[in-house]
Amino acid sequence: MQLTRHIQIDSIDTFRGDEEIRRSIRQIKELLDGKGRMTFRFSGLLPSVRIMVEAPDMQQCERVMDELINAVKRRDHYLGRIHGWQ
Repeated sequence: MQLTRHIQIDSIDTFRGDEEIRRSIRQIKELLDGKGRMTFRFSGLLPSVRIMVEAPDMQQCERVMDELINAVKRRDHYLGRIHGWQ
């Protein structure tokens, strides 16, 4: 199963350098334990990030995606818009 979300952020530079975000990404990769994957891609034109999560079932995809979005929100990078699809 796969989920993708586009999230508007304040600045790609401050987001990229945020150690707390990096720590959350590492923890989630460990949580997936080789049974899924996750990618972060920055937009070349807008201050946004695209997150893609693959996991064996939709419940795990949603749980991992929620963790990632909450990590962004906790660090005040989130600008209030999330667009996504399955």
